[in-house]
Order: sequence, then C-alpha cells, then structure tokens
Amino acid sequence: GRAAGESVRADQAFKDIGFDSLTAVRMRNRLAEVTDVRLAATAVFDHPNPAALAEHLHAELGVTPRETVPPALLELERLERALGEPPEDGALRDRIVARLDALTARLAGPGEPGPDLEAASDDQLFALVDHELGQA
Repeated sequence: GRAAGESVRADQAFKDIGFDSLTAVRMRNRLAEVTDVRLAATAVFDHPNPAALAEHLHAELGVTPRETVPPALLELERLERALGEPPEDGALRDRIVARLDALTARLAGPGEPGPDLEAASDDQLFALVDHELGQA
C-alpha cells in the first residue's frame, strides 16, 4: 500500500502503484459512493491511470473537463499552501525569499530582471550565495 497523503501522478499506471483486483473493487465502490456512477469492477484495469479514469468519470457525469493546469503551476499552488503564513523566524524567511528570488531569476532568463539585490537584506544575500554555491 501507499502511505497516507502520498501522491500519485495522474499518468502513473494503477498496476505500478500496487492495485490488485481487491483494491480495484474497493476504489470502484468508493467512486460509486461519491459520484453515484456505476462502474465496472474492472474500471481500474479498463482505464489504466488516474487521468484516464477521471476522463471516463467526467464523461459519465456529463462534466466538461476544466483546462489542464501545467504541473509547475500545480506545484506552485502546493508551495503556497505549504508556506501558509510567513515564518516568524527571520533567518528562515530570508532563506525562503532567497531561494524564491533565485528561482525567479532562473525563470526570467538572461537579460531579464532577477531578484532586487539592492533591496535584499544581508541575510537574504548570504542565503542566496549559499544556495548558488549548493550550501543551502
């Protein structure tokens, strides 16, 4: 089995994450409970991964699939939830800001503005240097 809260990729095959016939029937029953859609006992094997099964459920429910969100944006949403309120520990906050600034600079590409080094605190600058040197 998988640990509670352990994520599964949408394109990961059910068989690769340990689904057997009993697990497949349990999942089918749980999906039927929450969607009121009657699925075949073989639904997990007929639709080899969560994305394919979700597409089938969307069709059965008459739901138009929403726009696919790129994985990087999903990860940013997860990061926003994980950060919650800014940490009270100033050094930790500076390290996080420095890492985010480094990512912003990398995404911006050459010749585009990166982190505002003039406005950065000493701790932020040291954290950025540590990160760039692989010491953070």
